[in-house]
Amino acid sequence: MFTGFHKYPFTHSFFLLCIICSLACKSDIDYDKANPIEAQYFEDYESPDSKWGYIDTRAEVIIEPQFDEARDFSCQRAAVNLKGKWGFIDRSGQLVIDPKFKQVLDFSDDRSFVQDFNLKWWLVDVSGDTISSVQYDDFRPYKDFMAVVNLGGTWGVIDRSGQEIIPVVYQGIKLMGMNSFALKSAEGWQLQNAEFDNLIEGYFDNMKYAGAGNIKIYKGGLCRIFNVVNSDISKAYKRTTEFQNDKCWAFDGTNHILLDAQFNELTVFSADRILVAGENMWRFKRNGKWGLVDDKGRIKVPAKFDFLNAFRSRRAVMGLVDAWGYIDPFGNQVINPVLPLAWDFHSGRARIIDYGGFGMIDTSGTLIIAAQFTELRDFYEGRARFQP
Repeated sequence: MFTGFHKYPFTHSFFLLCIICSLACKSDIDYDKANPIEAQYFEDYESPDSKWGYIDTRAEVIIEPQFDEARDFSCQRAAVNLKGKWGFIDRSGQLVIDPKFKQVLDFSDDRSFVQDFNLKWWLVDVSGDTISSVQYDDFRPYKDFMAVVNLGGTWGVIDRSGQEIIPVVYQGIKLMGMNSFALKSAEGWQLQNAEFDNLIEGYFDNMKYAGAGNIKIYKGGLCRIFNVVNSDISKAYKRTTEFQNDKCWAFDGTNHILLDAQFNELTVFSADRILVAGENMWRFKRNGKWGLVDDKGRIKVPAKFDFLNAFRSRRAVMGLVDAWGYIDPFGNQVINPVLPLAWDFHSGRARIIDYGGFGMIDTSGTLIIAAQFTELRDFYEGRARFQP
């Protein structure tokens, strides 16, 4: 045990076209046609000796090590590489999309982008059926049934059928939630809604989503917070944290100030830095050390740790010099700092390294998966990838 673009008319015919495209999924694309690119790729390809497999939460091998590369499960699918070609398996290890692609993205919102050896990209569903070809150079995973795409250095957004809903003409795009988009042109960043109306006038240096419907808007070295729901905007600060329980900390250059959802200033706290910790706590840094403060500005754990991560499963990784352990939300050391390496908890389990290799502990510090693997990753959908 270890202790401003033009509005687009959305007509009935447009929606009908989208429906037809989504129903007419093609599964007869000839991905396997030989070509010089594939031949050249495999001239230099060497399959690694150490293979990847998957274990279940009882540490039993469910999928034997057989893959050159493997990724975490998402949408009940995991991307795997067999002898240099990518495909997808289900949770039992059954190949549901044959390995025949040069590159793939992980599934999100039941969609993935795959590239054949002709360097052409396709949008596919979890069954492997082709939804459409996509003429883009780069992609971001689907979020809220939309994906940000890049073509020739400019960005746009497509829907689940591969249809453009924001033209690919912007220098940058961020999906900000609440049906809003941050769009970058030569003048700077703008914030618009799904109807392409400006939510706040002007151009800005940057924008970041801060949680709870709030967006951090940067200009001239200062940051304001804009609430998408009620259109409130805060005064300017040097920087702000993300929101936690409808509160955040703002730094005015001297002190940190706690703000509520209406941007009222509640209390003042002196620290070098404040970050979200979870569990109604905030991490603060003073004189190079980290501690915990609550959302009333009361210190709960003095600044004494060299490292302190956010809470996961009510445990936070902390470090003293080169040794790692865990604390609970009260600051108690539930797992003493004796580990050479440790990671955040994920679904009640945390990866650690001991002399025998990678293993896992539970929130009490009990070793539940023996330190025996040369590589072990977190559990996703009940499966963790490993190398023996």
